[in-house]
Amino acid sequence: MSLFLLATYIALIFIRPQEWWQPVYGFELVNVTAIATLVVSFPKLMKEQMVFRRLPEIKCSLLLLLAAALSWVGNSYLGGALNAFDEFGKVIVLYLLIVMLGRSARGFTILMWTILLCITWMAIHGIVQARTGAGFGGLPPNPRILENGDTTYQIVAYGIFNDPNDLCLAFIIAVPLLYAVYKASGNGASKALAICLIPLVCYGAYLTNSRGGVVGILGMLGAYGISRAKGFRRWIIVSVGGTVVFVVAPSRFSGGMGVDVNRVSLWGESMDAFKTHPIFGVGWRNIEDYTSSFQVTHNSFINTLAELGLLGYIPWFLLIFLTIVHMRRAMNIKGIDGTPEYAYLSGLFSALVGYLTAVYFLTRQYNHVLYILLGMAVAQTLIVCQKYNAYDQVFGTIKKDYRRAVFWCLGSIPMLWITIRLANLAGRG
Repeated sequence: MSLFLLATYIALIFIRPQEWWQPVYGFELVNVTAIATLVVSFPKLMKEQMVFRRLPEIKCSLLLLLAAALSWVGNSYLGGALNAFDEFGKVIVLYLLIVMLGRSARGFTILMWTILLCITWMAIHGIVQARTGAGFGGLPPNPRILENGDTTYQIVAYGIFNDPNDLCLAFIIAVPLLYAVYKASGNGASKALAICLIPLVCYGAYLTNSRGGVVGILGMLGAYGISRAKGFRRWIIVSVGGTVVFVVAPSRFSGGMGVDVNRVSLWGESMDAFKTHPIFGVGWRNIEDYTSSFQVTHNSFINTLAELGLLGYIPWFLLIFLTIVHMRRAMNIKGIDGTPEYAYLSGLFSALVGYLTAVYFLTRQYNHVLYILLGMAVAQTLIVCQKYNAYDQVFGTIKKDYRRAVFWCLGSIPMLWITIRLANLAGRG
Protein backbone atom coordinates (compact mmCIF):
# COMPACT_ATOMS: atom_id res chain seq x y z
CA MET A 1 0.00 0.00 0.00
CA SER A 2 2.82 2.41 0.87
CA LEU A 3 4.53 1.81 -2.46
CA PHE A 4 1.30 2.32 -4.40
CA LEU A 5 0.61 5.61 -2.61
CA LEU A 6 4.16 6.82 -3.20
CA ALA A 7 3.93 5.98 -6.92
CA THR A 8 0.61 7.86 -7.06
CA TYR A 9 2.16 10.82 -5.26
CA ILE A 10 5.01 10.99 -7.78
CA ALA A 11 2.57 10.66 -10.69
CA LEU A 12 0.48 13.56 -9.37
CA ILE A 13 3.59 15.75 -9.09
CA PHE A 14 4.41 15.12 -12.75
CA ILE A 15 0.98 15.01 -14.40
CA ARG A 16 -1.05 17.37 -12.14
CA PRO A 17 -4.57 16.22 -13.27
CA GLN A 18 -6.14 18.57 -10.72
CA GLU A 19 -5.01 21.47 -12.93
CA TRP A 20 -6.56 20.32 -16.22
CA TRP A 21 -8.89 17.30 -15.85
CA GLN A 22 -12.41 18.45 -15.09
CA PRO A 23 -13.55 15.57 -12.79
CA VAL A 24 -10.80 16.40 -10.26
CA TYR A 25 -10.15 20.04 -11.15
CA GLY A 26 -9.19 22.11 -8.10
CA PHE A 27 -8.85 19.17 -5.70
CA GLU A 28 -5.80 19.10 -3.39
CA LEU A 29 -4.73 15.70 -4.70
CA VAL A 30 -1.00 16.17 -4.17
CA ASN A 31 -1.22 17.19 -0.50
CA VAL A 32 -3.84 14.56 0.33
CA THR A 33 -1.78 11.80 -1.29
CA ALA A 34 1.40 13.04 0.38
CA ILE A 35 -0.23 12.90 3.82
CA ALA A 36 -1.72 9.46 3.15
CA THR A 37 1.65 8.14 1.97
CA LEU A 38 3.41 9.45 5.05
CA VAL A 39 0.78 8.11 7.45
CA VAL A 40 0.80 4.63 5.93
CA SER A 41 4.61 4.54 5.66
CA PHE A 42 5.33 5.99 9.12
CA PRO A 43 5.42 2.67 11.01
CA LYS A 44 7.93 1.25 8.54
CA LEU A 45 9.96 4.44 8.73
CA MET A 46 10.18 4.12 12.51
CA LYS A 47 11.01 0.43 12.27
CA GLU A 48 13.94 1.08 9.95
CA GLN A 49 15.21 4.30 11.49
CA MET A 50 18.50 2.64 12.47
CA VAL A 51 19.21 2.01 8.78
CA PHE A 52 18.68 5.66 7.99
CA ARG A 53 20.88 6.84 10.83
CA ARG A 54 23.82 5.13 9.14
CA LEU A 55 23.29 6.93 5.83
CA PRO A 56 25.11 10.27 5.57
CA GLU A 57 22.81 11.36 2.74
CA ILE A 58 19.79 11.15 5.05
CA LYS A 59 21.52 13.27 7.67
CA CYS A 60 22.45 15.85 5.04
CA SER A 61 18.87 16.07 3.76
CA LEU A 62 17.50 16.68 7.25
CA LEU A 63 20.19 19.28 8.00
CA LEU A 64 19.31 20.99 4.72
CA LEU A 65 15.66 21.21 5.74
CA LEU A 66 16.66 22.63 9.12
CA ALA A 67 18.93 25.19 7.42
CA ALA A 68 16.08 26.29 5.13
CA ALA A 69 13.99 27.07 8.20
CA LEU A 70 16.88 28.69 10.08
CA SER A 71 17.61 30.96 7.12
CA TRP A 72 14.50 32.89 8.12
CA VAL A 73 15.06 32.57 11.86
CA GLY A 74 18.45 34.19 11.31
CA ASN A 75 16.60 37.05 9.63
CA SER A 76 14.12 37.32 12.52
CA TYR A 77 11.07 36.13 10.59
CA LEU A 78 9.41 33.10 12.16
CA GLY A 79 6.63 33.01 9.56
CA GLY A 80 9.18 32.49 6.79
CA ALA A 81 10.78 29.67 8.77
CA LEU A 82 7.46 27.87 9.15
CA ASN A 83 6.70 28.32 5.46
CA ALA A 84 10.12 26.94 4.46
CA PHE A 85 9.68 23.96 6.77
CA ASP A 86 6.19 23.30 5.40
CA GLU A 87 6.93 23.65 1.67
CA PHE A 88 10.46 22.29 1.45
CA GLY A 89 9.66 19.69 4.09
CA LYS A 90 7.34 17.99 1.59
CA VAL A 91 10.22 17.64 -0.87
CA ILE A 92 12.52 16.16 1.77
CA VAL A 93 9.83 13.74 2.93
CA LEU A 94 9.38 12.63 -0.69
CA TYR A 95 13.13 12.02 -0.86
CA LEU A 96 13.09 9.95 2.35
CA LEU A 97 10.12 7.88 1.17
CA ILE A 98 11.82 7.09 -2.14
CA VAL A 99 14.96 5.92 -0.34
CA MET A 100 12.92 3.80 2.05
CA LEU A 101 10.43 2.22 -0.38
CA GLY A 102 12.72 2.08 -3.41
CA ARG A 103 15.51 0.02 -1.88
CA SER A 104 14.05 -3.29 -3.03
CA ALA A 105 14.18 -4.49 -6.63
CA ARG A 106 10.38 -4.48 -6.91
CA GLY A 107 9.95 -1.07 -5.31
CA PHE A 108 12.71 0.47 -7.41
CA THR A 109 11.24 -0.91 -10.65
CA ILE A 110 7.74 0.38 -9.86
CA LEU A 111 9.00 3.85 -9.01
CA MET A 112 11.25 3.95 -12.07
CA TRP A 113 8.43 3.05 -14.44
CA THR A 114 6.11 5.53 -12.71
CA ILE A 115 8.58 8.33 -13.41
CA LEU A 116 9.24 7.27 -17.00
CA LEU A 117 5.59 6.77 -17.95
CA CYS A 118 4.70 10.18 -16.50
CA ILE A 119 7.47 11.81 -18.54
CA THR A 120 6.20 9.94 -21.60
CA TRP A 121 2.72 11.34 -20.98
CA MET A 122 4.20 14.85 -20.91
CA ALA A 123 6.04 14.17 -24.18
CA ILE A 124 2.78 13.12 -25.87
CA HIS A 125 1.06 16.16 -24.40
CA GLY A 126 3.86 18.39 -25.76
CA ILE A 127 3.72 16.89 -29.23
CA VAL A 128 -0.06 17.38 -29.37
CA GLN A 129 0.46 20.93 -28.12
CA ALA A 130 3.03 21.69 -30.83
CA ARG A 131 0.92 20.11 -33.60
CA THR A 132 -2.51 21.49 -32.70
CA GLY A 133 -1.77 24.59 -30.62
CA ALA A 134 -3.15 23.11 -27.40
CA GLY A 135 -2.21 20.09 -25.31
CA PHE A 136 -4.29 18.09 -22.86
CA GLY A 137 -6.60 20.36 -20.93
CA GLY A 138 -6.32 23.03 -23.63
CA LEU A 139 -2.91 24.31 -22.51
CA PRO A 140 -1.20 26.31 -25.31
CA PRO A 141 2.57 26.40 -25.93
CA ASN A 142 4.70 29.22 -24.59
CA PRO A 143 5.58 31.94 -27.18
CA ARG A 144 9.08 33.42 -26.95
CA ILE A 145 10.46 36.38 -28.89
CA LEU A 146 13.98 35.80 -30.24
CA GLU A 147 16.64 38.49 -30.48
CA ASN A 148 16.06 38.80 -34.24
CA GLY A 149 12.35 39.50 -33.67
CA ASP A 150 11.07 36.08 -34.70
CA THR A 151 8.73 34.12 -32.45
CA THR A 152 9.39 30.53 -31.42
CA TYR A 153 7.01 28.31 -29.46
CA GLN A 154 8.07 26.19 -26.52
CA ILE A 155 5.96 23.32 -25.26
CA VAL A 156 5.05 23.38 -21.57
CA ALA A 157 3.10 21.16 -19.18
CA TYR A 158 1.51 21.72 -15.77
CA GLY A 159 2.75 22.49 -12.26
CA ILE A 160 6.53 22.57 -11.93
CA PHE A 161 6.78 21.75 -15.64
CA ASN A 162 5.04 24.92 -16.78
CA ASP A 163 8.53 26.18 -17.64
CA PRO A 164 10.06 24.77 -20.86
CA ASN A 165 13.44 24.42 -19.11
CA ASP A 166 11.98 22.14 -16.43
CA LEU A 167 10.05 20.16 -19.00
CA CYS A 168 13.16 19.72 -21.13
CA LEU A 169 15.16 18.55 -18.12
CA ALA A 170 12.51 15.91 -17.42
CA PHE A 171 12.88 14.61 -20.97
CA ILE A 172 16.68 14.69 -20.70
CA ILE A 173 16.85 12.57 -17.55
CA ALA A 174 14.39 10.10 -19.09
CA VAL A 175 16.80 9.20 -21.91
CA PRO A 176 19.56 7.52 -19.83
CA LEU A 177 16.93 6.05 -17.49
CA LEU A 178 15.03 4.47 -20.39
CA TYR A 179 18.26 3.09 -21.78
CA ALA A 180 19.10 1.72 -18.33
CA VAL A 181 15.73 -0.06 -18.21
CA TYR A 182 16.41 -1.45 -21.69
CA LYS A 183 19.79 -2.83 -20.55
CA ALA A 184 18.57 -4.06 -17.17
CA SER A 185 15.22 -5.62 -18.00
CA GLY A 186 14.92 -9.33 -18.70
CA ASN A 187 11.43 -8.87 -20.10
CA GLY A 188 11.22 -8.46 -23.88
CA ALA A 189 8.16 -6.23 -23.74
CA SER A 190 9.79 -3.90 -21.22
CA LYS A 191 12.96 -3.69 -23.29
CA ALA A 192 11.01 -2.92 -26.46
CA LEU A 193 8.88 -0.28 -24.73
CA ALA A 194 11.91 1.42 -23.17
CA ILE A 195 13.87 1.67 -26.42
CA CYS A 196 10.81 2.87 -28.37
CA LEU A 197 10.11 5.67 -25.90
CA ILE A 198 13.58 7.23 -26.25
CA PRO A 199 12.88 8.92 -29.64
CA LEU A 200 9.56 10.18 -28.26
CA VAL A 201 11.08 11.98 -25.26
CA CYS A 202 13.98 13.24 -27.40
CA TYR A 203 11.49 14.86 -29.76
CA GLY A 204 9.73 16.35 -26.74
CA ALA A 205 13.04 17.83 -25.57
CA TYR A 206 13.58 19.34 -29.02
CA LEU A 207 10.13 20.97 -28.96
CA THR A 208 10.90 22.76 -25.68
CA ASN A 209 13.54 24.91 -27.48
CA SER A 210 15.39 25.13 -24.16
CA ARG A 211 18.98 26.38 -24.01
CA GLY A 212 19.31 25.14 -20.44
CA GLY A 213 18.14 21.75 -21.65
CA VAL A 214 20.86 21.55 -24.29
CA VAL A 215 23.45 22.26 -21.61
CA GLY A 216 21.95 19.36 -19.65
CA ILE A 217 22.28 17.08 -22.68
CA LEU A 218 25.98 17.90 -22.88
CA GLY A 219 26.40 17.04 -19.19
CA MET A 220 24.41 13.82 -19.60
CA LEU A 221 26.48 12.69 -22.59
CA GLY A 222 29.68 13.50 -20.74
CA ALA A 223 28.56 11.50 -17.71
CA TYR A 224 27.52 8.58 -19.88
CA GLY A 225 30.90 8.63 -21.59
CA ILE A 226 32.63 8.57 -18.21
CA SER A 227 30.48 5.76 -16.81
CA ARG A 228 30.30 3.44 -19.82
CA ALA A 229 33.55 3.89 -21.78
CA LYS A 230 37.25 3.84 -20.98
CA GLY A 231 40.34 5.58 -22.26
CA PHE A 232 40.32 7.49 -25.52
CA ARG A 233 36.96 6.01 -26.53
CA ARG A 234 35.37 7.88 -23.63
CA TRP A 235 36.39 11.27 -25.02
CA ILE A 236 35.37 10.36 -28.56
CA ILE A 237 31.84 9.68 -27.30
CA VAL A 238 31.75 12.99 -25.43
CA SER A 239 33.06 14.97 -28.41
CA VAL A 240 30.75 13.38 -30.97
CA GLY A 241 27.77 13.75 -28.67
CA GLY A 242 28.48 17.45 -28.14
CA THR A 243 28.86 18.03 -31.88
CA VAL A 244 25.55 16.31 -32.64
CA VAL A 245 23.75 18.39 -30.01
CA PHE A 246 24.97 21.68 -31.46
CA VAL A 247 24.18 20.63 -35.04
CA VAL A 248 20.55 19.83 -34.23
CA ALA A 249 20.12 22.56 -31.59
CA PRO A 250 16.70 24.21 -31.93
CA SER A 251 15.93 27.68 -33.17
CA ARG A 252 16.66 29.53 -29.93
CA PHE A 253 20.37 29.04 -30.66
CA SER A 254 20.21 30.86 -33.95
CA GLY A 255 21.65 33.92 -32.21
CA GLY A 256 24.65 32.06 -30.84
CA MET A 257 25.86 31.03 -27.41
CA GLY A 258 27.13 34.40 -26.17
CA VAL A 259 27.46 35.34 -22.52
CA ASP A 260 24.17 36.36 -20.91
CA VAL A 261 25.21 39.62 -19.22
CA ASN A 262 21.97 39.90 -17.24
CA ARG A 263 22.43 36.41 -15.81
CA VAL A 264 26.03 37.09 -14.84
CA SER A 265 24.89 40.28 -13.11
CA LEU A 266 22.40 38.23 -11.08
CA TRP A 267 25.19 35.85 -10.08
CA GLY A 268 27.31 38.76 -8.86
CA GLU A 269 24.48 40.36 -6.90
CA SER A 270 23.66 37.03 -5.26
CA MET A 271 27.27 36.53 -4.23
CA ASP A 272 27.18 40.03 -2.71
CA ALA A 273 24.08 38.96 -0.76
CA PHE A 274 26.00 35.92 0.53
CA LYS A 275 28.85 38.18 1.70
CA THR A 276 26.42 40.19 3.83
CA HIS A 277 24.62 37.06 5.18
CA PRO A 278 27.31 34.32 5.14
CA ILE A 279 25.95 32.07 7.90
CA PHE A 280 22.16 31.89 7.63
CA GLY A 281 21.73 33.41 4.17
CA VAL A 282 19.10 35.93 3.10
CA GLY A 283 16.19 33.53 3.55
CA TRP A 284 14.67 30.58 1.74
CA ARG A 285 13.23 31.75 -1.63
CA ASN A 286 14.08 35.37 -0.80
CA ILE A 287 16.92 36.17 -3.18
CA GLU A 288 14.66 38.32 -5.43
CA ASP A 289 14.74 41.05 -2.77
CA TYR A 290 18.52 41.28 -3.17
CA THR A 291 18.81 41.53 -6.96
CA SER A 292 18.29 44.76 -8.88
CA SER A 293 15.86 43.13 -11.34
CA PHE A 294 13.99 41.23 -8.56
CA GLN A 295 14.83 37.89 -10.17
CA VAL A 296 16.23 34.61 -8.90
CA THR A 297 19.92 33.93 -9.49
CA HIS A 298 19.61 31.46 -12.40
CA ASN A 299 22.32 29.33 -10.81
CA SER A 300 21.29 26.69 -8.27
CA PHE A 301 24.69 26.64 -6.57
CA ILE A 302 24.97 30.41 -6.08
CA ASN A 303 21.26 30.69 -5.24
CA THR A 304 21.56 28.08 -2.47
CA LEU A 305 24.67 29.77 -1.09
CA ALA A 306 22.97 33.18 -1.00
CA GLU A 307 19.60 32.09 0.36
CA LEU A 308 20.72 29.48 2.92
CA GLY A 309 24.24 30.62 3.72
CA LEU A 310 26.93 28.18 4.74
CA LEU A 311 24.49 26.39 7.07
CA GLY A 312 22.44 25.35 4.07
CA TYR A 313 24.97 25.24 1.25
CA ILE A 314 27.20 22.72 3.02
CA PRO A 315 24.52 20.00 3.57
CA TRP A 316 23.05 20.66 0.08
CA PHE A 317 26.46 20.25 -1.55
CA LEU A 318 27.29 17.24 0.63
CA LEU A 319 23.99 15.53 -0.21
CA ILE A 320 24.81 15.72 -3.93
CA PHE A 321 28.54 15.01 -3.58
CA LEU A 322 28.16 11.97 -1.31
CA THR A 323 25.36 10.51 -3.43
CA ILE A 324 27.56 10.63 -6.53
CA VAL A 325 30.64 9.30 -4.70
CA HIS A 326 28.74 6.35 -3.26
CA MET A 327 27.13 5.60 -6.63
CA ARG A 328 30.56 5.50 -8.27
CA ARG A 329 31.87 3.16 -5.59
CA ALA A 330 28.89 0.87 -6.06
CA MET A 331 29.55 0.86 -9.82
CA ASN A 332 33.14 -0.25 -9.17
CA ILE A 333 32.24 -3.28 -7.06
CA LYS A 334 33.84 -6.42 -8.44
CA GLY A 335 31.45 -8.46 -10.56
CA ILE A 336 28.81 -5.79 -11.00
CA ASP A 337 29.76 -4.78 -14.54
CA GLY A 338 27.15 -5.95 -17.05
CA THR A 339 24.47 -6.54 -14.41
CA PRO A 340 21.04 -4.82 -14.18
CA GLU A 341 22.27 -2.98 -11.09
CA TYR A 342 25.18 -1.50 -13.02
CA ALA A 343 22.85 -0.43 -15.83
CA TYR A 344 20.57 1.37 -13.38
CA LEU A 345 23.46 3.06 -11.58
CA SER A 346 25.07 4.28 -14.80
CA GLY A 347 21.70 5.58 -16.03
CA LEU A 348 21.07 7.44 -12.79
CA PHE A 349 24.62 8.79 -12.77
CA SER A 350 24.18 10.18 -16.29
CA ALA A 351 20.76 11.62 -15.51
CA LEU A 352 21.91 13.26 -12.29
CA VAL A 353 25.07 14.80 -13.79
CA GLY A 354 23.08 16.07 -16.78
CA TYR A 355 20.54 17.65 -14.47
CA LEU A 356 23.20 19.26 -12.28
CA THR A 357 24.99 20.62 -15.34
CA ALA A 358 21.82 22.32 -16.52
CA VAL A 359 20.85 23.76 -13.14
CA TYR A 360 24.20 25.55 -12.96
CA PHE A 361 22.39 28.00 -15.25
CA LEU A 362 18.92 27.63 -13.68
CA THR A 363 17.45 28.00 -10.19
CA ARG A 364 16.17 24.54 -9.34
CA GLN A 365 17.77 23.68 -5.98
CA TYR A 366 14.41 23.01 -4.30
CA ASN A 367 12.81 21.23 -7.26
CA HIS A 368 11.17 17.82 -6.74
CA VAL A 369 12.98 16.29 -9.71
CA LEU A 370 16.44 16.76 -8.19
CA TYR A 371 15.42 14.97 -4.99
CA ILE A 372 13.62 12.21 -6.88
CA LEU A 373 16.86 11.51 -8.75
CA LEU A 374 18.93 11.67 -5.56
CA GLY A 375 16.50 9.36 -3.76
CA MET A 376 16.49 6.82 -6.59
CA ALA A 377 20.30 6.92 -6.71
CA VAL A 378 20.62 6.19 -2.99
CA ALA A 379 17.96 3.47 -3.19
CA GLN A 380 19.78 1.65 -6.02
CA THR A 381 23.10 2.03 -4.20
CA LEU A 382 21.54 0.33 -1.16
CA ILE A 383 20.18 -2.47 -3.37
CA VAL A 384 23.71 -3.09 -4.68
CA CYS A 385 25.18 -3.01 -1.17
CA GLN A 386 22.69 -5.59 0.04
CA LYS A 387 23.06 -7.90 -2.96
CA TYR A 388 26.87 -7.83 -2.99
CA ASN A 389 27.37 -7.44 0.76
CA ALA A 390 29.30 -4.27 0.01
CA TYR A 391 27.96 -1.80 2.56
CA ASP A 392 31.39 -1.31 4.15
CA GLN A 393 33.03 -0.95 0.75
CA VAL A 394 30.64 1.83 -0.24
CA PHE A 395 29.89 3.56 3.08
CA GLY A 396 32.80 2.35 5.22
CA THR A 397 34.83 5.58 5.16
CA ILE A 398 32.17 8.04 6.28
CA LYS A 399 34.46 10.36 8.26
CA LYS A 400 36.92 10.58 5.39
CA ASP A 401 34.04 11.15 2.96
CA TYR A 402 32.73 13.99 5.09
CA ARG A 403 36.15 15.70 5.23
CA ARG A 404 36.60 15.33 1.50
CA ALA A 405 33.10 16.60 0.76
CA VAL A 406 33.48 19.64 3.00
CA PHE A 407 36.83 20.42 1.36
CA TRP A 408 35.25 20.39 -2.12
CA CYS A 409 32.23 22.30 -0.83
CA LEU A 410 34.27 25.16 0.60
CA GLY A 411 36.57 25.09 -2.41
CA SER A 412 33.60 25.50 -4.73
CA ILE A 413 32.80 28.95 -3.29
CA PRO A 414 35.91 30.74 -4.62
CA MET A 415 35.43 28.80 -7.86
CA LEU A 416 31.94 30.28 -8.17
CA TRP A 417 33.44 33.73 -7.68
CA ILE A 418 36.09 33.07 -10.33
CA THR A 419 33.38 31.88 -12.73
CA ILE A 420 31.53 35.17 -12.29
CA ARG A 421 34.69 37.21 -12.87
CA LEU A 422 35.55 35.30 -16.03
CA ALA A 423 31.99 35.58 -17.33
CA ASN A 424 32.05 39.33 -16.69
CA LEU A 425 35.28 39.67 -18.66
CA ALA A 426 33.86 37.61 -21.51
CA GLY A 427 30.71 39.70 -21.53
CA ARG A 428 32.66 42.96 -21.78
CA GLY A 429 34.68 41.53 -24.65
